[in-house]
Amino acid sequence: MSQQDVIIIGGGISGMSLAHYCAKAGLKPLVVDKNSQMGGTFNTCRKDSFWFELGAHTCYNSYGTLVDLLRETGSLDNITKPASVGYKLFTKDGIKSIMSQMSFSELLFSLPKMFGAKMDGETVESYYSKIAGKRNFKQAVGPMFNAVICQKSNDFPADMLFKKRERRKEVIKKFSLQGGLQSITDAIAADPAIETVAGKEVQEIDFAANVFTVTTTDGSFFKAKYLALAIPSASAAKLLQKSYPEIAQKLGALKAEKVETLGVIVKKEEAKIGPIAALAATDDIFYSFVSRDTFPDPLYRAFAFHFKAGVGSREDRLDRIAQVIGTANFEHIDSAEHVIPSLRLGHKEAIAELDGLLAGTPLLLTGNFFSGVAIEDCVSRSLQESRRLGR
Repeated sequence: MSQQDVIIIGGGISGMSLAHYCAKAGLKPLVVDKNSQMGGTFNTCRKDSFWFELGAHTCYNSYGTLVDLLRETGSLDNITKPASVGYKLFTKDGIKSIMSQMSFSELLFSLPKMFGAKMDGETVESYYSKIAGKRNFKQAVGPMFNAVICQKSNDFPADMLFKKRERRKEVIKKFSLQGGLQSITDAIAADPAIETVAGKEVQEIDFAANVFTVTTTDGSFFKAKYLALAIPSASAAKLLQKSYPEIAQKLGALKAEKVETLGVIVKKEEAKIGPIAALAATDDIFYSFVSRDTFPDPLYRAFAFHFKAGVGSREDRLDRIAQVIGTANFEHIDSAEHVIPSLRLGHKEAIAELDGLLAGTPLLLTGNFFSGVAIEDCVSRSLQESRRLGR
């Protein structure tokens, strides 16, 4: 048994950033994760000195809370600027530029509608169909947005997909880290004030006599005064059914999609596809791929394909990858699964109700299903919850 001030279930950027803020406030946090390493969607495949991302892949200087976190953990000096490489669409006719799939006449007719248009109360489809045109949305804009969240984006609230944020001018506009984004969670985990336990899946949570007891599937258990869940909403709902049934019910009503990723490394001369940052599919078994071409290597290239859950066997998927990039001579293959929230109109109101139920409790909730799916939204939520704990 271990006794900490706060137990955090989930070692992705949400859980690890919360651990950082708790440690900064003088608390003793313990992070428990079912995977073999911390990181969550910060999932960097590392093969010798070569790396590429299987999950989240880009940060921006508009992510102010993240920038502060990088500075506090000593990671800001390790940021690296990506090369300028384009984005394209994969259609039934092959790889095409985004603009080649747009109707300019429709765009010219629709674009003036953006002046005065408000995102509030609009879905991605209803908002962007107005300013780009319905055909353009279907042919090009929609598939690009689908690629961002690895699911059909039509019903996603427009104001929760892209947000206007203040830029930190002292930091480059777009960046990653040397060694990949998992270096961020690695740096947090290296803090001696933070204890991490990997490879243990939580089976049950009990709350009695103002103490949380967390039991894992292997029989280990941990106790703390405070508990934080930084895992997908459905998983959190399952664990909270006994101690917080009303909160569990609210969490269980939220929707999400599973994304199954296959990543491959190939020798540079083997790939037939030209330099590309990412490719969005208009109608295929995969939503998109993200390449390592933004950080060119003299020997290798890498591609992470995000597939629709349950569509195609592993062999089917590898065949599709080979067809798209032009080679089946893979030097290395890796895989990952991630859960991405499927937000809908009314989500803000649902979260407000959830926060109302959390008020005054020793339970914290963080993750990518509160105010948006961006890295900044995750870190900001964790900071917000740590401040509530402080109060």
